[in-house]
Amino acid sequence: MVFHVEEVSSRRKAIEAAVKLALESRWEEAAEANQSYLKTYPNDTEGLNRLGKALMELGRYDEAREAYQKSYDLDHVANVIAKKNLQRLEGLSQSTTPRPEGSPRIAAQLFIEETGKTGVGTLLDVNDGVLKLLTPGDSVELRVEGKSLQTVDANGEVIGIVDPRMALRLLPLMETGNSYAAALHSVDGDVARVVIKETFQSEANVGKPSFAASAVENVRAYTRDSLVRADDEDDEAVEETGDEWADTDAPEADEEEGYVEAESRVADNPMDGEFEE
Repeated sequence: MVFHVEEVSSRRKAIEAAVKLALESRWEEAAEANQSYLKTYPNDTEGLNRLGKALMELGRYDEAREAYQKSYDLDHVANVIAKKNLQRLEGLSQSTTPRPEGSPRIAAQLFIEETGKTGVGTLLDVNDGVLKLLTPGDSVELRVEGKSLQTVDANGEVIGIVDPRMALRLLPLMETGNSYAAALHSVDGDVARVVIKETFQSEANVGKPSFAASAVENVRAYTRDSLVRADDEDDEAVEETGDEWADTDAPEADEEEGYVEAESRVADNPMDGEFEE
């Protein structure tokens, strides 16, 4: 029993280390960490998905495809992550455009709803060629272009235009000193959405919310799948040691790259808590 508990603890530490490297965009190290992990747990689908993600970020598409394919073969019924990325890799293999360099994953705090300061908007006129090189959680830049608000990647390529209704609200606030951070929120077919968060409010805009209350209805906090969900055997062992690991029921359609969307409501200070890096 003691040996089993120690093994569970060691396994979770290895998972946490690999996920941390990914969140910091240290993809070479993340790939190595997951390869090391898979020597001990070769049939762990989540480990294979994490490895696939790291290899994709490094542009090693053939190796990424192998990792995702093995993961999918092990669990082709519930493994939405592997299936989505195998489809995406098919598109990437036909593209000569490299993934934008320096596309960091945005801090998890950006995905925590804060009424009046966070909103999610649909992109219009999406550039599919640029979009397919990005994944949910990638940081994007907001750029004012006349009366429209564009989203651009790390290479300055336009991804799409923010919904005009949202842009109409944000542009005057940006012109008078407000600052915003943004990230790709989700992609469903040819529909892409971005999450935008106010990071600075100028004195001229005190009392002026950046977003209507309805704009944050679908904003969630993103937590790391591998840190909150292990196999049943691991969960039982941890319960016996008194360890507290939150269970997260993840909606299947929203799974992406080894991350899952978990319900979370705004706290007094959204920078506090488990989402700190």
